[in-house]
Formats: sequence, structure tokens, C-alpha cells
Amino acid sequence: MRYPTLSGVDATAYVEARRAADGGDHSALVAPITFKGSGAEATPFVDGAIREFREEFGRLQRRTSKSGAKASGDQELTKDGVEGDLSSAFHSNLSELNAAVLTDPGFWRYLGCVEMFSFVRWRDGQDCKLESFGAGSSFPTWDCVPLRMYVRSRICVESSAADPAAVATIAGTDLWRSHILRVKTGNAPELAVALAQAWGRKEMTTDTVRDVAKRIKRLRSNIMFEVLDADQVNDMIANQIVESTLRVENS
Repeated sequence: MRYPTLSGVDATAYVEARRAADGGDHSALVAPITFKGSGAEATPFVDGAIREFREEFGRLQRRTSKSGAKASGDQELTKDGVEGDLSSAFHSNLSELNAAVLTDPGFWRYLGCVEMFSFVRWRDGQDCKLESFGAGSSFPTWDCVPLRMYVRSRICVESSAADPAAVATIAGTDLWRSHILRVKTGNAPELAVALAQAWGRKEMTTDTVRDVAKRIKRLRSNIMFEVLDADQVNDMIANQIVESTLRVENS
């Protein structure tokens, strides 16, 4: 499959040039895109995914305030809620691409720097780090907006959740980035979804979820979470929440 990529050096230079052109005409800026692979073109899948993404983002953006934390006359949405809402269709459209594309860091840099530049700045801030675009490091980190959106939805889809899209929409930047994606919790979809659903039901405070995440990390040395079913994981999470809640309240 033939697909677009952007090198780390070129990604950094392009982001800095786009930022320098703030408020002015940046149409003359051309991203130094390199195409890799052969055979079928990935462009139709990418173009379709980005077109749907932009249309849906425009709709959701109108339901948020400038801070992304409040909507006027409509359902309240946070920026992380918007990211989660958009992630399902984003993942669905890109999942048609083969592994060579989806594991290439240059592809995620291309999406973050070229196709999703404005959204990345809206989501992570006008002065966000280069890592938010997939630049600034040899391989995109979980700060890379398009990559974390894709994996966030993939985790939900690979679980037994009745409505994966609803789980992906559960807002919580610290939850998803720090307690699921950056740690091995994300390798066990049932565990990640159970944790997200408990957070969505407001069964944990910020302090409690941090303590639960630490407990899960300790338990991993003795338990293979990947082989547990949803019922076993939910029981385990419920027990950890009780213990963490007591510890936080008594600390």
C-alpha cells in the first residue's frame, strides 16, 4: 500500500513554519511529504477519514465554549470528550489500512502536522508541544493526538463492550493518557474499558483513580489481565475502588 509520511526533521520544521505564519497566509507552505510502499493507494482511505473527521469536528466544536469545557444551550462537552467522540469514526476509517502504514511513525506525523494541524492546536493548545503533532521525537508518543485517538477507539472496539463508541467518548484526559495509554493497562482492553466505565459512572475521584491505577500496576506482576473476561475484570476493579477509596479518605 502506498501512503504519505513525514520525517521527524521535516515535521518539526513544518510545524514551526505554520506557527510562524499565524494570522497570515500559509498557503505557500508545502509539507515535504514522502510516499512509501507500493500497490493500492492509501489516499482514498485517508482522505475519507479526514473529510468525515473535519465535518464532525465542526459540528462538535459548536457545542463547546472557547475553553472546551461548556456548551451553550446544548449538551456539555469537554475537549477530551470531543476527542473521544471523534475517535470512533477516525479509527473505523483508518482500520482499513494495513499494518505497515499504521505502524509507521511518519504516517502519524503526516496526519498530525498536515491534515490535523488546526485540530491538534485546538485540542492541546496553541502553544502545545511538538509531540502533540507527532514531531519532536523519533517515534510519536501518546501525546500525538491522531495516534492516541486511533488507539483509544481500538481498545474499546477490541473489548466486549456493548457500545465501544460510548466508552471511547468517556472524558478524562488523565485517565486515558496517564492510566491507560502510557501504561500496560491499554494492552488489556477489558481492563481499560472497565476502568473507563467506572470513571464515567463517577465511582472514583481523581485521587482514587490514581491510586487504583497504582494498584493495577502492582497486581500485574501476578495477574495476566489479558486473559480475564469482563466479569472478572469488573469484580477486580470494584474491589480496588473500594480499597482505594478507603485509603484516600483516611490519608
